[in-house]
Amino acid sequence: MARPDVPFTEALLLLGRYYESYVGRADPTVVLELRVRLRQAKFLYEQAMEVHDRLWDAQKQPNDEEEGVQRVAIHTEPYDQLPQLPPGLIATIFGDQPFAEDEAVRTYAESFYYIAHRILVVLRQCGAGLPGVGRVRAEGVGRVRNNVLEHSNKPGGNQIVSTVISVSGPRLGSLRRASAPASFNDAGLPDNACEFVTSLIDALKSALQEAGDPEPAG
Repeated sequence: MARPDVPFTEALLLLGRYYESYVGRADPTVVLELRVRLRQAKFLYEQAMEVHDRLWDAQKQPNDEEEGVQRVAIHTEPYDQLPQLPPGLIATIFGDQPFAEDEAVRTYAESFYYIAHRILVVLRQCGAGLPGVGRVRAEGVGRVRNNVLEHSNKPGGNQIVSTVISVSGPRLGSLRRASAPASFNDAGLPDNACEFVTSLIDALKSALQEAGDPEPAG
């Protein structure tokens, strides 16, 4: 399936080169936290996509790609059924059930968005320790983190827990109640991650050029 490659490794190598160029000016504690968070983000992204693709391969049909079909599977909590269930069956829903693969996809993806947001916070609030590093653009990460996860209970948020398995990768919160505002569109984990990491790479390259290192290793 066509999707962007997310250049985590390039970002990590550039971060190391950045610190070499800014020794004595860059704060090592800030740079090392960025390294830790980037490695976590890479791991979470890869885990989310591995489980997602396993689910995708199980649902797609042989001719989907040739015919341009964009088949999706929506996994959601039983919001509509819950009020109609007898007490005994309700107890089984909340009991100790096996952790499903769609739940694993969502767990990895949600964790990725929280870690990515932490990276953005460090970049924004610790600028004095990161001379030369400009603004990193991550609108897709921000939309999902804010509207689906952290502020889902606020106006414009989305409290319906859903995970979409699709050609564009896992999408969170794409299922909404009819009365809910369509306040955002989740482009999918690969596109959001690529936008975020590519913007970070651009910011690091710009800082390296400012330091007189126009051709960093990558």
